[in-house]
Amino acid sequence: MSETIKEVTDELGISKDKVKYQVRKLTVKKSGVTYLDNKALSIIKDNLQGSVIQIENKNSPSDFLREQIAKSAKLLTKK
Repeated sequence: MSETIKEVTDELGISKDKVKYQVRKLTVKKSGVTYLDNKALSIIKDNLQGSVIQIENKNSPSDFLREQIAKSAKLLTKK
């Protein structure tokens, strides 16, 4: 089940820019080609191979990503 950036921002109470920043951190653009970083690639491969990321009894990758975005947002506000 996927969520829009708006849904994530509303749920976490953070700005769209913070979510977009986290998404951009998972990709690299070179000469107009978008490449996935190792973390994003690992998540996608795990999902496609039938593995489901389960962190602290979470059931979906979107829960994992939401948690990571929230942690990053907290770190950014501290800085």
